Amino acid sequence: MALTKTKIDRLKPNKNCTPSKPNKYCDGNGLYLLVRHTGTKVFLSRYTLNGKRKDMTLGKYPSLSLKQARIKNHEIQTLAKGGNNPKTSKVNKIRFDDVANEWFNKVHKHRVKTRTYNTDYNQYLRDVKHLLGDYYLDDITPPLVLDVALSIEKRGVTSVSKKALSKINQIFIYAIERGYTDKNPSNNLTQSKSLVKHKTNHHSVIDVKDLPKLLQDINNYKGHKLVKLGLLFMAYTFLRTKNIRLLEWNEIDFDNAMLSIAGKKMKNGKVHNAPLSNQSIEILKEIKALNLSDKYVFFNRYKQQPYSDNAFLNALKNMGYAEVMTSHGFRTLASTVLNDYGFNKDIIETELSHSDKDKVRDTYNQAEYLTMRKDMVNKWALFLDNASKGNIESISPSIANINPLSVIDDLLTIYDKSTLIEMINKR
Repeated sequence: MALTKTKIDRLKPNKNCTPSKPNKYCDGNGLYLLVRHTGTKVFLSRYTLNGKRKDMTLGKYPSLSLKQARIKNHEIQTLAKGGNNPKTSKVNKIRFDDVANEWFNKVHKHRVKTRTYNTDYNQYLRDVKHLLGDYYLDDITPPLVLDVALSIEKRGVTSVSKKALSKINQIFIYAIERGYTDKNPSNNLTQSKSLVKHKTNHHSVIDVKDLPKLLQDINNYKGHKLVKLGLLFMAYTFLRTKNIRLLEWNEIDFDNAMLSIAGKKMKNGKVHNAPLSNQSIEILKEIKALNLSDKYVFFNRYKQQPYSDNAFLNALKNMGYAEVMTSHGFRTLASTVLNDYGFNKDIIETELSHSDKDKVRDTYNQAEYLTMRKDMVNKWALFLDNASKGNIESISPSIANINPLSVIDDLLTIYDKSTLIEMINKR
């Protein structure tokens, strides 16, 4: 019966074990495990050469794993069957792990940013090395490479499996160029029909009925506090994830509950002035009190840089929302709910910083709708507050209650009088 790691770990010398006669356990194909009276465990390969039985010690367990012992034993049996003495034959073969490390250190490290290199190498250590690392290059077959991708797919991350295949392919291309091998078993495997087709959905979003649980999960999140506050800020605002990650303190006007982001940081290249709800302001004040950075709001003090998009995506994933909800999903959800409740489409689009093709109209919209946008973001904040308590309550715009003079006051917080007059004349 074949050995297993669990079985080996449990083995101990029995009463028949002596210094000259250790316990012997067969794995098959000439591979044995010897358990000595001291408790030491050693792998041994038994083969036949020129009609005579020979033994060859492979190494101690667990320094030599069961998988490595099987590979070594297979090499010995192959040599012996070919009439070659395994103890004296020199096999000019290179293991995949050696070439992989050479490629990562000599090539990949100098082509990509340090962060990308670390991500790629850690993925190799996590997903590839234990499956291919001990094999000689010439012994690796397409099914072995495909097994790497399939094992990753079992975790539900199809995009990662394709990346792993891509790296394996690059390593084999490097090995061929260096003369280490003349074959590439990973070639074209990314197109294999055995793999699940990856469906990219950057805008995954939950149904509104699931919003209460999402907000409760965020409030109970035990990870980085700033990531938790960032997710809440995403929910309350209509900003793109990138604009939140790179949000700066000098872009926030606490007195007027407004933020103003320069056009160079916006997707449409235009300045974005947006009202903030009272809840958003409270979140920002809580972050300000942490005193993490004089420049960035969502600053990772451990990495000394703003948080990455993955920080928020991974938090959602850890809460059980992988491929169900993304950071962009908060924008989609807000737009869907507010449109369903009858809020003006132009106001929603303006708050989302979706540009109007008519430049004059687009500029006018940002100003004209400011009071109504303030009403909308505060209504949305109230909707979220109720949802976090388990209540989905309808909301509606309060257009009738808007004071025309307040509109003018709001316009003057953004534009000087001459610019405002010019805009009205063009209108």
